[in-house]
Amino acid sequence: MSARLLNNPIRLAVTCLAGLNLLCGGTEANLHASDAQEIEARLKQDYLSKNVLVRGLYHGDQLDYDEQGNFIEGGVPGVWTLDGIVTLTDFKSRGDRLEISADRTVIGFSYQHRRVYALPDKPVEIIVHFGPTIPARGGLAEVMSRIFMLDTSKLPQYAPAYWLPILTDEAWAQYAKDRRQLPAGLTIFAPVNAPDGEAVYFTDGEPHDGLEPPQPVDEPPPYYPEVARQLKKRGTVLMAVLIDRAGAVHDALLLGDPLGDGLDQSSVNTVRRWKYRPATRSGAAVNVIKPEPVTFSIGRH
Repeated sequence: MSARLLNNPIRLAVTCLAGLNLLCGGTEANLHASDAQEIEARLKQDYLSKNVLVRGLYHGDQLDYDEQGNFIEGGVPGVWTLDGIVTLTDFKSRGDRLEISADRTVIGFSYQHRRVYALPDKPVEIIVHFGPTIPARGGLAEVMSRIFMLDTSKLPQYAPAYWLPILTDEAWAQYAKDRRQLPAGLTIFAPVNAPDGEAVYFTDGEPHDGLEPPQPVDEPPPYYPEVARQLKKRGTVLMAVLIDRAGAVHDALLLGDPLGDGLDQSSVNTVRRWKYRPATRSGAAVNVIKPEPVTFSIGRH
């Protein structure tokens, strides 16, 4: 996963009280202003440019943790696709605060290259309250490992169960390559579990065997990024959208290679706002995943 794709700054702030310990090989000392550069240098050595997964997938503008890395407040559990991944990009020690800049990302899947990729998204601030001292290097590493999953080399294994058919089913791969015809394999009635514990069904948007697909109620058009507009860039971003039993978009996954110039991120932000009349099966509202194209053309606002 290329960190070069991730370029929106996120401010992750680690708050410590006045008497802090220097990060040095296994020893502890009070932090003074002159120690700030060494603190920052050691953190950069250990974590700079690392892609990490936020444990608990918390969504929110600010997340607070205690000195042991336990979540305190500030957010709600989010989703792997939209809330989970950040890339650590900078570290600043500011007296009783240690600020870490990072990029949060959204997840897509390239069928052509058979790999997960990440694109920049919205900022978040994480605050760890350490009390009177900050741990030595090893202790801080343990805290970091409790807040973040530091090894994302096998990222797809962290995906929710409802995305696995899309990541592995050749019918979805074929549809991502050629969208002129929906293959029959897109309708998969074997359900997988959603976060609410209920089943998720897959639909191509047509009624099948008692499953009535969701119907759009409010679909605001996408924002056309200025760079893409100046380049007169056109295209369609294909997304798989999880629509919950209330008709809201709970999750979204980019399918195919990114178009670039902000179009992919705009697509994600667009479908997050869409509202539907929920899908039903045998008369009861159900969760469904449905392919949704977001099209950009000159003249669209």
